[in-house]
Amino acid sequence: MLNVALVGAGSIGQIHARNIARNDRCQLAAICDADDARAQALASKHSTAAATLKDCLNANIDAVIIASSTASHGDVAKACLAAGKPFLCEKPLASDLAEGLRLATDARRSGLPCGLALNRRFAAEFKDLRAAIRSDAIGAVETILIISRSAAPPDPEFIRTSGGLFGEKGSHFFDLACWLTDDTPVELFACGSVLVDPGYLAVNEIDTAKVTLKMGSGAQVLCDFSWRAAYGQDERIEIHGSKGMLQNLQKPEHPYRILSGSGLHHGGRTPDWRDRFAETYMAELDQFLTALDTGNLGDIAELQDGLRAQCLAGAAYQSVRENRVIPISENDWRM
Repeated sequence: MLNVALVGAGSIGQIHARNIARNDRCQLAAICDADDARAQALASKHSTAAATLKDCLNANIDAVIIASSTASHGDVAKACLAAGKPFLCEKPLASDLAEGLRLATDARRSGLPCGLALNRRFAAEFKDLRAAIRSDAIGAVETILIISRSAAPPDPEFIRTSGGLFGEKGSHFFDLACWLTDDTPVELFACGSVLVDPGYLAVNEIDTAKVTLKMGSGAQVLCDFSWRAAYGQDERIEIHGSKGMLQNLQKPEHPYRILSGSGLHHGGRTPDWRDRFAETYMAELDQFLTALDTGNLGDIAELQDGLRAQCLAGAAYQSVRENRVIPISENDWRM
């Protein structure tokens, strides 16, 4: 059985802790967090030990899940590589793209299976879209519409220390656009506003945006992002091709509908992201455990894929600030 250490005991760390504890291929060997009390509480819940980062990298640990604050990712990943420990890191690999490039280069040289936790790749609905594109079900991809609106906006203080709308939310979908099409953007344009919470202005952030990507093939991708959806988590993708169209479907919380004189009504809101994508975290962990044995990351995003998404998020912010199209070069994110 593999011994897995968890760095980070916040909301995402708690998801990982639960899944590690439930997986019969591994055990949660230690939990580290900058907040000792939070680490102790989560460790007690799962009958394991709260530990320092040094303890999480000792000889008994087989791998590390990095789910700590965004600003700490680079330092933790660097420590893992120095200790020879493979890791699965929540996005981004490092706050600074140049540092992320250095870490990804070091990880490749080490030969360790290290990946970025872009978990939407493990959603059955999105995997099916990718398989359909690869089977030529709709011919050549011409346009993609991506909608992501959150059931509840994050607190502005959280946004201040995270990747913001484009880094925290957008990176998932910038990655999906590339992963679905096996293509890479060559230019990007974005516009943004503050419509959900005026508190975002104080942290120099936006909460509503449109981003257009032009892919290398010429296909166009439009991303519609918002931190608010009063009806629940809204994530939809429509892919139009030369021979047809693909759409994923969303299920409401309650599997029924009402037909009455006032019309057709579905039961309940759509689930929030924790419920809708709960299985993706479990599938991602299982693939990571397999990668520890085989060296094959499978559908887990490689570190370089995460750097590409991070590069696109940065370009989106630049486009909003400068109100212009930003050219995208692979030299910006490739090792």
